[in-house]
Amino acid sequence: DAFSQKLEWQDLLALGLELQPRVITKTLELIKTGNADIEKLMRQITEYLGEKDEPGQSDVILVFGSKSLMRIETTVNLYKQELASKIFITGGRPIYEQKEKPEACIFRDWAIEHGVPSKQIAIHDTAISVADNVRGGLNTMDLLGWPHKSMILVTAWFAMRRSWAHMMKYVSLTTRLYRVN
Repeated sequence: DAFSQKLEWQDLLALGLELQPRVITKTLELIKTGNADIEKLMRQITEYLGEKDEPGQSDVILVFGSKSLMRIETTVNLYKQELASKIFITGGRPIYEQKEKPEACIFRDWAIEHGVPSKQIAIHDTAISVADNVRGGLNTMDLLGWPHKSMILVTAWFAMRRSWAHMMKYVSLTTRLYRVN
C-alpha cells in the first residue's frame, strides 16, 4: 500500500519505521521454521552486500568509522600481520548521535592504545556518509603523500558493496582493493 499511495517522505519514513519490527519478526519466524526460500534469500543478500577478499599486501588499510570497535580491532589485527604499514581512519560524528569525539579520533586512540605507532595513522574526521569517507579520505591521503595503489577496506558486511562502489568511482582502475568485513 505504501507504494500505491502518494505519501510525503515524512509519512513514508514513519510507515517504514512502523513496519520494520514486523518485517524483522516475520523474517526471523520464517528462518526458525526452516523456510529454505527465506534462508536462501538471506544468504544471497549477505553474500552480495558483504563480498569479501583474502587481504593481500597493501599500501594502506582504510577503515570506515562506526560506533562499534569491531572495525578498528580488525584493522589493528591486519596491521599486526604486516599487511600494510599505514592505517587511514575516516569517520566523523553521525548526525543521529551525540558524541564528544569523531569516530576517527576514537578509532585512532584505540589503535594507539593497542600498539600502533601514531605516525603510522592518519585520519579524516568530518565525514558523515560513505561518499564523504571515501572522497575525503582519498583527498587527505593525497595531501599527505600516502600512496594508495593498493588498499584494504575495512567496514561492516552490510556496507561493503556501497563502500567499494564509492571507492571505485575515484581510484584508478589499476588500484587493488581488498574487502574485509
